[in-house]
Amino acid sequence: MLSFPGASPVTDAFARLAAAEERLLGPWSDALALNLLDRAGVDAGRRVLVIGSGAGHLALAAAERVGPSGWVMGIDPLPAATRYAESLASTRGLTWIVFRQMLLEPLELVDASFDVALCQLGLPYRHDPAAALAEMRRVLRPGGRLAFSVWGPPGRVPLLQALERALAVRLPVAHAYLQQGFRLSEAGTLAGLCARAGLPRASVEEISLPALRAGMDELWEALLEGGLRAGLSLREAPVAGRLAVREAWEHELSSAASGGAALSAVGLIVHAHV
Repeated sequence: MLSFPGASPVTDAFARLAAAEERLLGPWSDALALNLLDRAGVDAGRRVLVIGSGAGHLALAAAERVGPSGWVMGIDPLPAATRYAESLASTRGLTWIVFRQMLLEPLELVDASFDVALCQLGLPYRHDPAAALAEMRRVLRPGGRLAFSVWGPPGRVPLLQALERALAVRLPVAHAYLQQGFRLSEAGTLAGLCARAGLPRASVEEISLPALRAGMDELWEALLEGGLRAGLSLREAPVAGRLAVREAWEHELSSAASGGAALSAVGLIVHAHV
């Protein structure tokens, strides 16, 4: 785990959550990030905005592509997230990237100030995804590019669908959070969302994500350590309740898919020109 001068207990806690997320879903996140950067045409000299930048991995990957002739800003409402991401940028010597704590609706940014706006897996959790998407469009210059990712339909992400079902009766709060992550997972829903945000000609592409190589024991431990927000609620549950969820998770997963398919997934990439 990364440590740096002046780290606070809150920031250290966020670093542990980021590490757990990487162990749980790292290969999927990396594949989605690569496809987002490709579809948005992120290359040297671009000015890039990353919405809901979290631990900073997508923003850092964008910074490496744009190089010192470009500029990247990552924004997140959590101060611990921006501080952690800043530490990663400093470690890598990426002086052309900044992270700012900022509410995402509305964005405190001027119109037409970026070439590219990106968001990875964050829009389903916004109170008004169409408003958030419209804000991303607003800050793009004419001809700019916008891209965001969401999970594919639940049946195409069996690992998370099985966990959602396992939590449904046993831990409703955690279940509701996972369920929310799939609220934009259908192409028709995305088309309507983009139309409301002023992006009627947006394209939706299905991306096959690599099979996770971790075993169930490793995935379970990463989940309990906060690899998904639902895991934090699960960690606070009684031991018997946690064990019941794990047993149900494995049962649901074996029923939904077999072999490597159980740990594979599909994501959706939406991209558009402004």
